[in-house]
Amino acid sequence: MPLIDPKDCANPVVTREQIDLLDRELIALLRKRREYGERIAEQYGPEAINARAMDPFLQMMKDRRAWGDKEGLDSHYIDQVFTVIAQSYFDRRLEDTQKARIFRTKDD
Repeated sequence: MPLIDPKDCANPVVTREQIDLLDRELIALLRKRREYGERIAEQYGPEAINARAMDPFLQMMKDRRAWGDKEGLDSHYIDQVFTVIAQSYFDRRLEDTQKARIFRTKDD
């Protein structure tokens, strides 16, 4: 089913169907986004979660806010979405780093 303009949704059922279509696309994009996030974290290695990572993160957030603004989205909304995305990457990398330290300690 192709997307239709929100103004052309004749009733709540059609509107819900359109939202569901968008959400499926959004979830697929989030999966792909996670793959790129994991790849860049691998490329940066353990330093991806240290204090030096804050500058690129802040620049990323500034860029996303600007893009959101161009699309008419509230900057607070954009901050919330991308903070959750970034935090999940940082948490995963931190967990991987901690596990690696445990295994190295056991092997030493």
